[in-house]
Amino acid sequence: MQTFVDLNLTQLLVLLAGYLVTFLFSGLVVRAVLGPFPVGENQEPPESPKPKKPADLGVIIGKCENFLTVTLILADQVTGLAVIFAAKSILRAEDMKNNPRYYLGGTMVNLCFSVLVGVVTRWALGHFG
Repeated sequence: MQTFVDLNLTQLLVLLAGYLVTFLFSGLVVRAVLGPFPVGENQEPPESPKPKKPADLGVIIGKCENFLTVTLILADQVTGLAVIFAAKSILRAEDMKNNPRYYLGGTMVNLCFSVLVGVVTRWALGHFG
């Protein structure tokens, strides 16, 4: 396994791009995929945070999930993905009880997107190395 010192400039840019794509687009992908589906009977999805309010806990958890997922894929430690899914399920247990389709769906879409970006980034790192 290479360290950051062993990476060339192109590989460092690919690595940075992989994390940035995940952080910047994961929320958009989740909203795009879940948007057409009803959340539940007479329920609306939680409002997105207002600019003056602190970030929603779900956004923070999702970004941590993105970072850990991409890192585990790059480190070839895919079994660690189960720990992420379990921890997120515990942290969001109350939300999942109230609205399981919305939160479980969001978790799955976010995790799948992060895995995809991690796999593509890993491939690109090998291709440019």
